[in-house]
Amino acid sequence: MEQDTPLEGTPQKIERPSPLTGLANAWLAVVAVVFFGGRELIEGNFDTGPLGGFIWIAVGALAVIAVIALGIGLLQWRTTTFIVDDEFRIERRLVSRTTTRIDFTKVQSVDIHRPLAARVLGLAEVRIDVGGQAPQSLRFLKNERAESLRDHLLARMGQATLPTLPDGAAPGEAPPPSTPATPAQVVYKASTKHVLLGSFLSMGILSVLIAAVIIAFTLILARTIPIVLLIALLGIFWQVPKQLLTNWGFTISRVDEGLQIQRGALTRVQMTLRPDRVQAVAIDQSLLMRLAGLHTIRLTVLGNHLTADESANIDVLMPFGKWDEARYVLGLIWPNVDPETFAWYAQSPRGRRLSWFADHNFTITDDVFAVRHEMLSHSIRIVPHARVQGLGIQQGALQRLFGFGTVRAHTIDGPVHVQAYHLDVPVARQLFEDELARSTAARDDKAAEPFAAEPTAADPTWAPPAWPR
Repeated sequence: MEQDTPLEGTPQKIERPSPLTGLANAWLAVVAVVFFGGRELIEGNFDTGPLGGFIWIAVGALAVIAVIALGIGLLQWRTTTFIVDDEFRIERRLVSRTTTRIDFTKVQSVDIHRPLAARVLGLAEVRIDVGGQAPQSLRFLKNERAESLRDHLLARMGQATLPTLPDGAAPGEAPPPSTPATPAQVVYKASTKHVLLGSFLSMGILSVLIAAVIIAFTLILARTIPIVLLIALLGIFWQVPKQLLTNWGFTISRVDEGLQIQRGALTRVQMTLRPDRVQAVAIDQSLLMRLAGLHTIRLTVLGNHLTADESANIDVLMPFGKWDEARYVLGLIWPNVDPETFAWYAQSPRGRRLSWFADHNFTITDDVFAVRHEMLSHSIRIVPHARVQGLGIQQGALQRLFGFGTVRAHTIDGPVHVQAYHLDVPVARQLFEDELARSTAARDDKAAEPFAAEPTAADPTWAPPAWPR
């Protein structure tokens, strides 16, 4: 890494991202210019009249895009520095000078992202989650430096949250180095067969029906499949390769900081999940996934900020798996929570007037408040008592007419919403009071956290069961 003159005060090591950052950002345009331009030049298509002029314009536009992307990448490399000292500091001086200081006590997790071009060049992006705002990122560092920076930040994060100073340490003195990190232990690996099947089934029954109707009418009327139809079908079925590429090689390992999730075929993502930051869990089954006995586990996690390239997977704990598989994976974050043992309370027969087409149930255990909804799709939503930030009883117009209410547990914004539908008003009020008392007591009792129990034992010979129970 390059070292510059210190900014001010005592000398500090000032580091920069890799100079290949521009190439990693512009790789798609560069590859397109080389491929199409080289092929047309070899075949001599540049001299074939008007078509050749159009090809020149297209290749020239791609070349301009590639040059601009490379230039921006070089400017970002030259104007971005970071310093690892008593705090982590990122400085950017492209147009205006911006300094971002990150206190180690605010670091929640450090993730590593490796897009395809970065993997080829041996680079990685480091994303630092600081909880209440969008994550800070460094694009791109050498793989070795990215991993060492992540390990250092996580170690300092753990030291910064120690409640007391070690014996003999003076105030303000840096804590001694922590014990060597234990090697990551793989505790779960998604079945390739389940990922392949689940990726196809995840697009939903509506998409399948629309595609089938379009193909049938086209074959009947045109007796062929035109290019426009192929493009339309690609748009409908795009969810299949997207899910497959995103969830390929999905692995969970146990590390000192919690769980480490790795996934992705082209872009390889490595995320750290701390069980104490999980606010709520959803175990979902779409209609097609029910036929195959597959489930998906999604999370609401404190500090997760969705981005366009990963909005479908940043909150996934298990992409596709059987029921026993889902119970096992849930036990990795909440060892004493097992949906198989829940005693479900059904809504009253009167409540079926508003939901005759669905079945809604709820339960309260010593640790969690959970609901189950069964219609075309099935879903189980679970929130620990200690994670309930507020409760509410809602009544729509029809609910007021029939004397029903919906009890909703409020957590942070996320994909998981926990609410018990269409309860008789006395039952809704009793559930509200009971959960209010439990959540208030649980927030003051650290032993009430579901992750406070001993972690689920990892069996190195464990494999997903063939069928659900």
